[in-house]
Amino acid sequence: MNVFSYYRVTRVQFYDLLSLIIGDITKQDTNYRKDITQKERLAICLRFLATGDSFITTEYNYRVVVDANKRFIIIDVGSMGRFSDGGIFADSTFGYKLQNGHLNLPNHKPLTPDGDPTPFVFIGYQAFPLQKHFMRPYPRSV
Repeated sequence: MNVFSYYRVTRVQFYDLLSLIIGDITKQDTNYRKDITQKERLAICLRFLATGDSFITTEYNYRVVVDANKRFIIIDVGSMGRFSDGGIFADSTFGYKLQNGHLNLPNHKPLTPDGDPTPFVFIGYQAFPLQKHFMRPYPRSV
């Protein structure tokens, strides 16, 4: 892969930039996920900046999970084209832990003061199965 055409920086510039910010983008592993490496964080950021694409387009290329503050918390950088996204997700450590209740998610909370407790959820698209903690938006056409 031509690094410059993909990220708009040379390999030397990439590593120079990484050395300048590595302390600011270093995170720790948690009980339910491994840290996204500093190289991966920088690569996603540079690709996002190089293309001007939305987070949705970036997600299609990298399969990422972002939190409510638009911070990347999980990333999967591709797989062989013949595997479905739903299958890759189900076989991942994150998918397994989500499906088996081992992610240590917050307790259900009501959306309104007098409402019923509602689970915290992740939002995906059609390739992913509906689950207690995994939802999909309504289709645009009915």
